[in-house]
Amino acid sequence: MDCASHPGVAATGTCPRCHRGCCTECMTVAADGGACCVDCLESATAAPRGLGGAPGGIAIASLVFSLVSLFGFCFVPAVVFAITGTILGVIELGRIKKGKSPLGGRSFALAGAIIGATMTVLISIFVIIMFIVAE
Repeated sequence: MDCASHPGVAATGTCPRCHRGCCTECMTVAADGGACCVDCLESATAAPRGLGGAPGGIAIASLVFSLVSLFGFCFVPAVVFAITGTILGVIELGRIKKGKSPLGGRSFALAGAIIGATMTVLISIFVIIMFIVAE
């Protein structure tokens, strides 16, 4: 395996955070004493994360907003909830990828983004059909 930052240079280890190969120049020691790559250290996320952990508030909010859009009683609030759930889910997935939010929220954020985007599309299609039929 080659170093992620230096193609052609053999990796001497793997970063426990991002799981990319690192050469001796790229691997560093974080403040907590654990090893990580320079990229993870620069993003201030040097502590290795486990696969679980409690989901963050943004991930939970994303899923809640998206689920509320499923049961919206009128279309304007439902589409607002769906769009909000989608945006929050995408933001949280980006934060999880950068290591700024707990990994345990990934499934919540992903579900919120998918449900929210699906509901946004379905509600939009329904509204367009209603306008066509009404004419």
